[in-house]
Amino acid sequence: MSLPYILEIIEIKTQEEINQVHEQSTVEKALILESAQQEAKKIRANLIKELEHKMAEKINTAKRQAETHYRNKIILHKREIIEQILQKGVQRLAQDPDTLAKLYSRLAGELPKNEPGEIIAGKESHALIAEIVKRLALPFSIKDGLTEPGWKFIGLTSEIDNRLSRLLLDVRSELEIEIAKMLFI
Repeated sequence: MSLPYILEIIEIKTQEEINQVHEQSTVEKALILESAQQEAKKIRANLIKELEHKMAEKINTAKRQAETHYRNKIILHKREIIEQILQKGVQRLAQDPDTLAKLYSRLAGELPKNEPGEIIAGKESHALIAEIVKRLALPFSIKDGLTEPGWKFIGLTSEIDNRLSRLLLDVRSELEIEIAKMLFI
């Protein structure tokens, strides 16, 4: 065998190996590329799913916050309405001498008769309370000193606050429930 023949065979074999390596690398490249594309699709799908989940959570959180804000505004508005009604009720009560006389008489009848003390009256209430104290023969002195309707009894061992605002506070929760039932149910 001659050298040129051997070189030609080596060249042919080398070219065949190069072609084989090239074909194999092309196949491997295609497989790697396909695998990478599949992995990219999985990652993309997972990211989309995760983003959708996060968006759904944010939407739900925003809805809950909006609903809470709306409910709080409604509750606040209802409380304002109830407060207005209660204030109007106090104003009407303060301007109704017959009802006030009955209320003050009942409250004065509950005072401790054996305890020395004095009654401090509101300016508008002084005459009415003086009349009730006289009619019930209560042993208390009366003086002005309150800026609102009603009166306070100050004795040696007790103090009784019968101002209309204080009486309203005592029955407020009960009244709020009843007014709310009438208005909103």
